[in-house]
Amino acid sequence: MSFAAKHNKAGSAVFNIDTEGWTEYRDLKSLFKENGAEKVYPVYGFYINRKSQFGDAPVIISDGYYVNAPKHMLEEVRQIMADPEDVEAINAGLVGFTIRTYEAKNYKNKKCYGVTFVDIE
Repeated sequence: MSFAAKHNKAGSAVFNIDTEGWTEYRDLKSLFKENGAEKVYPVYGFYINRKSQFGDAPVIISDGYYVNAPKHMLEEVRQIMADPEDVEAINAGLVGFTIRTYEAKNYKNKKCYGVTFVDIE
């Protein structure tokens, strides 16, 4: 595949999930508090929220709700959405994520929440 063909498809991913009627957005902090670090959440797709008050923001489509992902994942999510193999794996139900905590380098003693992708068999 040519460079142009590979990289000019950003945002054109088609995920096999019907989200009609979904209105709930969840954040990583509340999910972590409810379920801890071991829970694996399925990834049914992604989208980029272009109407966020802080600019474009990545969103994970999961178990009947949307999960606001960390801003630093924006480029990674764009790359996933542009990669046909990644989209195929997601549509096949082979991708999930767990939630991890870390301390922000810019904010001492501030607990932050991140995503770690996992393979689902």
